[in-house]
Parts: sequence; C-alpha cells; structure tokens
Amino acid sequence: MHRFFLTLAIPVLLLLMVPRPAAAWGQNGHRAIAHIAEARLGKHARRAVRELLDGRSMAEASTWADEIKSDPAWDYASPWHYVNVEDGETYQTAPKHPGGDAIQALERMRRILSDRAQPRVKRVEALKFLIHLVGDLHQPLHYGRRSDRGGNDVSVRWFGKPTNLHAVWDSSIIQSWELSYRELADMAPLPSKPVQKQWENDPVLTWAAESFAYRRELYRIGNGKLGYRYVYLHGPFVKRRIAQAGVRLAALINKALD
Repeated sequence: MHRFFLTLAIPVLLLLMVPRPAAAWGQNGHRAIAHIAEARLGKHARRAVRELLDGRSMAEASTWADEIKSDPAWDYASPWHYVNVEDGETYQTAPKHPGGDAIQALERMRRILSDRAQPRVKRVEALKFLIHLVGDLHQPLHYGRRSDRGGNDVSVRWFGKPTNLHAVWDSSIIQSWELSYRELADMAPLPSKPVQKQWENDPVLTWAAESFAYRRELYRIGNGKLGYRYVYLHGPFVKRRIAQAGVRLAALINKALD
C-alpha cells in the first residue's frame, strides 16, 4: 500500500518541481496594464474588443500569451516575448533571433488586428498577443542582454530566497506589494495630459530605448541580497512602466480598431 502511494506521489512531486515560465510583470502586472488600457478605449474600439474577446475583459486576455507556453504547438512564439540587445549595441545593429522578437511580433500583430479582411480567429490571437507584448516590452529585462539571458543567469536572493534578477523584475517586486491588479492600476501614476499624449505617440523603439536606458540601474545589486531597499529604489519605475504600457496599449488598439 505504501509503495502504491509512493508511486503516485513521485510524478506529482516531479511535476511541481518543473520550473514554469515567468510572465513579465506577472499576472497582476499584465492585468493592471490591460485594465488601464481598456478604460481609455474609444467607443468603436471598445465595441470591437468586446466582440473579439467574446465579452471577456482585456485583463483576462492579458496573460493568454504566457499560458499557451505550456502547449508545444506554440513553441515557435517563445522568442516573441523579448528582445536581446547587448550594452554596446542598438536594436538595429543587434543580431536578430531567427524566430523573431517582441518588436517584430508586435508590429505583425498590429497589422493583423487592423486588417478586417483577416479571419476572425487570427485577429483574436493578434489582439491577445498585442495586449501582452506591449507589457513585455515595458519590462526592462525583456529588452535584455543575450549574455545573461535577460538577467535569468544573474543569481540573487530575494528576501533570503534564491532566485534570479529576471524573476525579480517579472513578478517579485509587484508581488511584494500584495495588491490586486485593480489596486496596482490605481497606483500607477498618470502624468499630465501633454505627457500622456507624448506617450501615445512614441514609437515602439522609444519604449525599447527607455528599457535599455534603465537597465544599468537595475543591475546595481551589490552582494545580490535584495529586498525592501531594492523595492524602494525601483518601485516608482515599475509603476511608471505599467502606466506607460497601459496608455500606449490603448493608443495602439484605438488606432487599429476605431
């Protein structure tokens, strides 16, 4: 009898030990971005989004692009979540992943969503990817170094527990606040109307340049023991990026669907 239960327990334990792919900004971060964006949609875009998502919210759709990573049929889309650029490179000069990257994928999804001649299923997928990829591109380690896989190879301790720098930026900082995605959205500061307008008009390479410029700051990790001080230093930037992503996502969807 004991052997029987042991046989059942081992596969379950192994399953729990398999590392799961992290989502940039975690679930709450992506949902907060989508929540901010949905509130800024124009009348026609709002109606089109509701129809394409079968009445579900953009917040619910925002994590779909990470959820499908568990399906091998979507393996080809894995490199769409990030861009690799070393410190001495620019996006234009950096080697491109043969499977594409987040910037290329976002532009392709924008074109598909805007094209009403495309099959509905393709436009639904494009909308879900677009919602997610705008968030990814505002996480500075998704515009990361090839040499350390966007911080994945940088070992740190987060409140005493071993992890890596990428995971800290993907979700740990946001999780430390223990907020719902709606609370997080409310805490993401929106600047003056002229600045918001500038955010809306900024090209994607500007978003990337912002992430690139901040990277040097987030690598200041000292002995690698991170906690409250790190949250205090970088929390305002995280909230700003969530606000920027929400404003820019809404602008993209409004242009595509209004």
